[in-house]
Amino acid sequence: MWKLRLKDKFSALLAPFPEGREKSKEPRQRTEDNAPRTIQTTTNSNQDNTRPMKTRKHTILYLAAFALTAGISYGAVVITPTGVVASSELSAGYEAINVINGNGLNAPGDETATHGAGNGVGTMWLSSNSENTIGAFITFDLGSEMDLDGAWIWNYNQDSHGGRGYLNYDIYVGGSGDSAATTLLLEGASITREAGGSPVSAQFEAFSASDVQYVKFVSQSTGGNNVIGLSEVRFSQVPEPSAVALFGLGGLGLLARRRRQRS
Repeated sequence: MWKLRLKDKFSALLAPFPEGREKSKEPRQRTEDNAPRTIQTTTNSNQDNTRPMKTRKHTILYLAAFALTAGISYGAVVITPTGVVASSELSAGYEAINVINGNGLNAPGDETATHGAGNGVGTMWLSSNSENTIGAFITFDLGSEMDLDGAWIWNYNQDSHGGRGYLNYDIYVGGSGDSAATTLLLEGASITREAGGSPVSAQFEAFSASDVQYVKFVSQSTGGNNVIGLSEVRFSQVPEPSAVALFGLGGLGLLARRRRQRS
């Protein structure tokens, strides 16, 4: 609603600027012999010249403010990884791909979605029971380098086996040339294990990383039945300023320049 009101206000401001005051109607006065005589009137030329400039200045200011407001991204940019590999997989149906393909989510691509329970086949990832769960890892490929401020993690929630989910883990990152994600970003991260058997919401792990393409979660906890896994993962990208916001900054810069020239 506020955007519509602003739009109406700006539309009015964008109307053609006045070229000057409209000529006053010349009052007429009759002389004694009833002959019409014109009374000359004067106008303030300085006032006529400044009013259009003030109108333009106000218009630029309103447009700049609107552009900055419209150009700011208020919601996080949800990133679905384009690829994923894990240190191991339990068996067919528990592959790492299940953590990024949206299977099990009631609204794929939405960080507020819930992930269903069940036996986990085709919807969750589990490491092999022949691998030590401490050190088991899963690495995500984001497709290109970007800045991140966190991740949404739906922990493992198979019926009666919530203890197989992640608990304590370390986060490593890497740029486009480091697919193994060898740079330690966050040590001792943790999320809550789910009870299993009912839909779960994502838990948000906040962190800050720049120019990242690969992110690796390395488990530092023992999992139930010597396996460990996750249900789904998405990442939060730091929003970039839009072209509209840049236009707003340019408008403010123009006003500042004119003010400096006058001083």
